[in-house]
Amino acid sequence: MARTEDIAAAYRHIFATPEGELVLEDLMNMHYINRSTFEQPNDPATLIAYREGGKNAVLRILALAEKRLVAESE
Repeated sequence: MARTEDIAAAYRHIFATPEGELVLEDLMNMHYINRSTFEQPNDPATLIAYREGGKNAVLRILALAEKRLVAESE
């Protein structure tokens, strides 16, 4: 199994490319990074849990790639 440092270096390398930036932006848009996973008051708990799982995966990518979330107003 690869070392954590090697994996993090690969994430940083991949997501520093223009293509990686594009993919990361898409993942962020699709997986609720800049918005709540609670869209409707009657959303089933399983749907919210699904959304949170996707959000958590993208947050891990951001952390390993050492990408900083910036508020839209910045």
